[in-house]
Amino acid sequence: LQSRDWLAGGEMSLADLTAAAHLSCLDYTGDVPWKLWPVMRDWYARLKSRPDRKSTRLNSSHSPQSRMRLLLEKKNIILSLLSVIHISYFIIYLLFI
Repeated sequence: LQSRDWLAGGEMSLADLTAAAHLSCLDYTGDVPWKLWPVMRDWYARLKSRPDRKSTRLNSSHSPQSRMRLLLEKKNIILSLLSVIHISYFIIYLLFI
């Protein structure tokens, strides 16, 4: 991340969304030592501050590549869903320890 903006290259990808979902759970509980990882902190802030394109619609007329790009543009929804899934797994884990 010191030589690029996103984990897998020049554009935000599923790698960023997946990593951010995990990091979001840790950040929520305050377990991320941001002072030790300023580059990661900046990446996470950049990802969270991307504006959504609310006018974008996903439908069956889009190509698979276009659909993936549109899904990535809706990153807040995806991050929220992934965070809920990860938090749910964490709660289930705690219940069955």
